[in-house]
Amino acid sequence: MLYQVFQQNSGRYFYLFVGIKGLISDGDRLKDALKVHTPDQLSISLSPEEVEGMKAFLDDPFEMNLSDFEIVYGLRLSVYGEIMTPSPCYIEMIRYAKENDLPVKPLDLNEYDFSMTYTKHVKTFTLIRHSMRKKKIMKMDLKDTSAEDFVTKWNNEVNKIKGIGRVEKIRSEYVAQSLLRENLKGKRHFAYIDFEFFPDSRDLLEKNGYKLEKIL
Repeated sequence: MLYQVFQQNSGRYFYLFVGIKGLISDGDRLKDALKVHTPDQLSISLSPEEVEGMKAFLDDPFEMNLSDFEIVYGLRLSVYGEIMTPSPCYIEMIRYAKENDLPVKPLDLNEYDFSMTYTKHVKTFTLIRHSMRKKKIMKMDLKDTSAEDFVTKWNNEVNKIKGIGRVEKIRSEYVAQSLLRENLKGKRHFAYIDFEFFPDSRDLLEKNGYKLEKIL
């Protein structure tokens, strides 16, 4: 989904692509949108370390190890289209940046801040419950009707564990705040965020006088 996001008082706007992590079709749409809108400022809902990892992957592709949980997620998502790892949306953003000699601003927490947040909110008993919860989720019939519906329901189930849910909420709010800050720099800004971050980002943007218009 591609949105043109307007700041109603100033006339400032930017483009926001909201994608499903792993779907090849979303990567294709993102690639086309980047070609059409030719941004000179990019941001993405990855950590700084993940951005560097994606750059390394493009320079020298390597096999990625996935957990059983990630494999089941991918299999369930593949009902709605072909998938691949790393996410095609990440690849297209980093490739565009590399081809046009542009930096990519990471919107998510860096590894240190994530680790501190995780340690604060996730205790040993929480980890045990989370492990048991993941096994249960892998067997659930979520009765999903679309890729977006699947991602929403999957994450809702994962985040029912209080500590895990709190960490993910902090990440989502951080991404939203980072997105808002990046747009204030006044360039042709094009941002990509994973679908699960969209509700908090949309709410914060609207709270700050932005209007989102879906164009793709």
